[in-house]
Amino acid sequence: PKYCVKSADSFLTFPVQTDPGMSYLFTLVFVAVYLYAVVRWNQKRNTELSWAWLSGAFLFRIILGVAYGYIFQHYYNGDDTWYFNRGGAEEFMKLQQNPLGFFTELNPIPAFVRNETWALGWYYWLSDLEFWLISKPLGLIHFITGGNYYLNVVFFNAWTFWGSLWLYRFFLERFPGNQKILLFWLFFFPPLVFWWSGIRGDGLLFFFTALLVTGFFRALEKKTRLLNASVIIGLAGLIILRSVLVLVWIPALLAAWLQAKFQWRAWKTAALVYGATVVLFFATLLLGEGRSGPDFVIERQRSFFELKGNTRFDLDTLTRSPLSFLRIAPQSLANTLVRPHLLEARGALQWMAAGEALLFLLLLILFFVYRKRIRPVWDGEPTLFYPLLFALSLYLFIGYTIPFPGAIVRYKVQGELFLFLYLTLHTTRPNKSHINFITYFQNGRFSPF
Repeated sequence: PKYCVKSADSFLTFPVQTDPGMSYLFTLVFVAVYLYAVVRWNQKRNTELSWAWLSGAFLFRIILGVAYGYIFQHYYNGDDTWYFNRGGAEEFMKLQQNPLGFFTELNPIPAFVRNETWALGWYYWLSDLEFWLISKPLGLIHFITGGNYYLNVVFFNAWTFWGSLWLYRFFLERFPGNQKILLFWLFFFPPLVFWWSGIRGDGLLFFFTALLVTGFFRALEKKTRLLNASVIIGLAGLIILRSVLVLVWIPALLAAWLQAKFQWRAWKTAALVYGATVVLFFATLLLGEGRSGPDFVIERQRSFFELKGNTRFDLDTLTRSPLSFLRIAPQSLANTLVRPHLLEARGALQWMAAGEALLFLLLLILFFVYRKRIRPVWDGEPTLFYPLLFALSLYLFIGYTIPFPGAIVRYKVQGELFLFLYLTLHTTRPNKSHINFITYFQNGRFSPF
């Protein structure tokens, strides 16, 4: 954990400098103007979402964001989400007292000067950036919300909500006729929306992931520069908030690029890239102890093992041997995919996680039942296939390092959407208007095998 969390009471006693009534009034006006802008954007792009669905989706997100703050305040002693909210009030005070310092402290030089090594300076600067990325925008709107967590949630979600909008439009262009499926997963599936809605890094991670995915695959489709603004901003956001996600994305995006460039088969491309990735991962053991990829994963597992938690899954200790990683892989995937079971869940968040695990099993059964109905060209759609590989790789890494179900359910949410989209879109038939992404650079000769 990067943050020192204070008690919930300390967050609630921070001075509010605005009239509460005016704060609520200004927030309501903002919501009306924001929804009008979103509806206008939607109409111009013909995403087949009515104003009622859009408004309902945003309000549903706000409701879950309020629930997020309430749950973590009353049952988890505030946790990081209230720490970030207090940071917004502190940034507002900083903005009042030293406006120039408010912006210039983003300078990385002090972080490198006060730490002995470049690696430590980089680590602490990214930690500062993560805190500022959330708290400084909250500081800018403090004059409206007065630091009220539940009003800040509205503005925070007005930012992250665009991730859902972009991905909805992106997938609808490639899978027309599946509005209901996309609407459900991106806007109304409670476990996903819950974790995206709280004032924390998870909603921003989803926002930057949406930028990365849409920007990268659209660039492949149009054969334009891959490092466009969306990809650069998306990668930068992931590096700041959770840099390990970039490492998990690299093989998936590299495989997609190789398939597009050389017109290779999807599964063969994936086998080649991920096989080479595994070899390179264990080859780094030659660099010496403490410097390799396996050592990094082992250290992450060790740091989580030292933490205390009310509920802990069985997880064997990793060693530097490749056989250790192979032996623990089934245990890792079981902890992230199908646990906790309904009988072992404790508390509301674990019950929600148990429901997700059960839903995954049901969707997996439907996937195999309906698989024969799907054309092979649909089966290898790169915009589904490679994000799926990212999701499974993320699940494996999380399962290797984290034994706590409460942490697992929050961390894995960044890949869960792609897993569920893959399983559910494969239970529907492509219609005549479906334009397969891969045909742009393979002239319709694609086969997944």
